[in-house]
Amino acid sequence: MNKMLRQFTSLFMALALTLSAFTAAVSAAPASSGSSAPVDGVYNVPYQYLNDNGSGKTSSVNNYAVPGTGKLTISNGKATFSHEMKSYEVFKYIGSLKTGETKATIPAYGSPTPFDQAQLARYDAATAVTVTNSTYHQVTLNISDINQEQAAIVHIELTTPVYSAWHGVLLKLDVSNVPLQGTNPGTNPGTNPGTNPGTDPGTNPGTNPGTNPSVLQDGKYILSFKILKSGTSQASVMDDYVAHPGRLLVENGKKYVQIFLKQSKEVTSFQVGGSETQTIESDSASNTRRVQFEVSDVPSTLSGHVKINWPAINYVEDYAVDIQLNSAFPTTSWGSDNFGTIPERPNPSETKEKEEKEEEKPEEPGKETGTKPTQPTTVFKDSASHWAAKSIERAVQLNLITGYADGTFKPNASVNRSEWTAILGRALKLEGQTKTVEFADLGNIQSWAKPYIEQAVAAGIINGYEDGNFRPNKEINRAELAVTIVRALNLPLENASALTFADADQIPQYAKAYIATAVKYGLITGQENNRFGAAKPATRAEAVTIALRAVDYLEANKKATP
Repeated sequence: MNKMLRQFTSLFMALALTLSAFTAAVSAAPASSGSSAPVDGVYNVPYQYLNDNGSGKTSSVNNYAVPGTGKLTISNGKATFSHEMKSYEVFKYIGSLKTGETKATIPAYGSPTPFDQAQLARYDAATAVTVTNSTYHQVTLNISDINQEQAAIVHIELTTPVYSAWHGVLLKLDVSNVPLQGTNPGTNPGTNPGTNPGTDPGTNPGTNPGTNPSVLQDGKYILSFKILKSGTSQASVMDDYVAHPGRLLVENGKKYVQIFLKQSKEVTSFQVGGSETQTIESDSASNTRRVQFEVSDVPSTLSGHVKINWPAINYVEDYAVDIQLNSAFPTTSWGSDNFGTIPERPNPSETKEKEEKEEEKPEEPGKETGTKPTQPTTVFKDSASHWAAKSIERAVQLNLITGYADGTFKPNASVNRSEWTAILGRALKLEGQTKTVEFADLGNIQSWAKPYIEQAVAAGIINGYEDGNFRPNKEINRAELAVTIVRALNLPLENASALTFADADQIPQYAKAYIATAVKYGLITGQENNRFGAAKPATRAEAVTIALRAVDYLEANKKATP
């Protein structure tokens, strides 16, 4: 009997040891569920946040995550992942799902039901520390399995606009370069984070790390840019000779900007940084060519020089320019160049030149002046030297807008909803279908604006407010400008996550995809310091400039259609 008892006790102890070892193995939260575990170390890996709804689409959390800052740490078989975030103060909670736990049920936006705190216990809260010499935070999350999308939840609160909601997200890591045990880790490039240039945001002053090329992956990007008069913020004549937006190609870590010239024969020289740009394709029949030059940083401003010889209109010029490179958005295909039309006014008219000469000192050699075409024009006394002077002149000639009785245009004055709707209606020649409007403030809508508003409402371009009013005299802001122009052109919407403006978190959610689309097609650009300024009232100058870009877009596509 004692012998049997000893045998049973021994068997029980062996079983207990086996169970203990199994429990320890499970609680260790292995970094990989595969047959081979990753080698301990720190690895720079690309990442993105996806919506946790099965759509595979990127989450709005990506608007806050800084690309190129992801670090995967493997230590004793356990994995943690850290990356930098913008505007971290809007995040009230970030957490990753614990190993073996089931996802929590996220209350719908606007639901009065609070988040279940018992479900919150299924998550490990992320830690966050301020990045040295930066306003960003480095967020660290536990990762259950590096080969699987890590489930997580976030709680975001905004004050402007008022917003508070929980979101379920999936953190997807690209671990293709992480070595596995049994392989040679020395063949894995970039495992030493110290060799990854640009991971210290403090070394990149004044730019948005979301568009810092030091963290851009190889591939194609749509590039927003503008050619300016040298040393100024005013658009150069040369900006009319190029297609917008441009292209950015990243190959083997090198960045190449590609710009499409629309008067190839007449533009006899286009230099950047003292060197002639490389022609990578040309078409003599359409008088176009595409040029390319290497850059080290985006956003950035480069010095350039232009020579134009256009005998047909007696226009000969040689001047310095600045090439302002703005945001870059990844794309799988560049598609066609949408703006193939150039106004037949490479410079303001001779009349305008005479007025400028009376008011201004002679230009320095090499500055942008030149012989002007002798084409009649309308000149406003407050707009001759404005950055949008050429656009204002053209808009008046197309009857899109008029000046004031005192001979001014007031280019920096704000534009209201009635005025913008009329400008847009004239520019796009909205005709035919109308919709009788019954706004509560119909009596406040001017008679000249009513037909344009009826057409725009019928076309789904603009509408009234929830209280039944149209508010015709309310200033229209830059976000609304982008939304209406994209609707008017019926453009396919881009992913909102493409926005990389420094103030992207201040853009209303409903407008983000529209703004990303408007930027992609070159209809609108950002402002200084890579900000968009969504809530800023749009000016009359901005309104006519964007309307003309829409006109050019329609004309170019009309010519491209058989």
